[in-house]
Amino acid sequence: MTAEPLALAREVARTYGSGPSAVVAVHGVSCRVEPGARIAVMGPSGSGKSTLLMLLAGLDRPTAGAVSWPGLGGPPASLRAGTVGVVFQRPSLLPELDATENVALPLLLSGVEDPEATVSAWAALDRLGLGDLARLLPEELSGGQAQRVGMARALAGRPSLVVADEPTGQLDHATAAAVLDALDEAAAATGAALLISTHDPMVAARFGERWTMADGRLVEGRPA
Repeated sequence: MTAEPLALAREVARTYGSGPSAVVAVHGVSCRVEPGARIAVMGPSGSGKSTLLMLLAGLDRPTAGAVSWPGLGGPPASLRAGTVGVVFQRPSLLPELDATENVALPLLLSGVEDPEATVSAWAALDRLGLGDLARLLPEELSGGQAQRVGMARALAGRPSLVVADEPTGQLDHATAAAVLDALDEAAAATGAALLISTHDPMVAARFGERWTMADGRLVEGRPA
């Protein structure tokens, strides 16, 4: 029996604003993310790749078409429990919280009790080789370390799908390679599919499946 796709988009469009100033970020995209997939979404800035990722993660809603998550069991509201983990372009860590507290925060907000959330945060940090940094504040971390803490936060709930928006865009090549290695290994350890956006061909070459966005359209990829 074939497993259902984790995320499925059908003729999805996303427009920001209205009238003459409206901006169409995504137009008529159909695609699917299969369990265990490793997908790089390529395209220049403004091509719509980040918007597509946020739609597939359930963090944004289309203005036309539909996104569903048949392999995850529900509509966007149910995804907040940790079935989808999101890594943003910048670490976006809260400066007053240490690494463990930052990683545990989404679990606490989804209703996980404090002791369990803390243990899950420690485990996620350990999977990314960050156990020694658990009590450091964001200002005490390097850029690469902070980005990996953000990845640990996305992985702490052991999601089935990890969506990473330009996770290496602010890093040098050596640090980026180490971060991608850690992310891939951690996702593999939990069995998660991994979908990232990038404009770097060297990053995209690491992934078995590559999609290309141009002017808000998916010009190469997996159709729904």
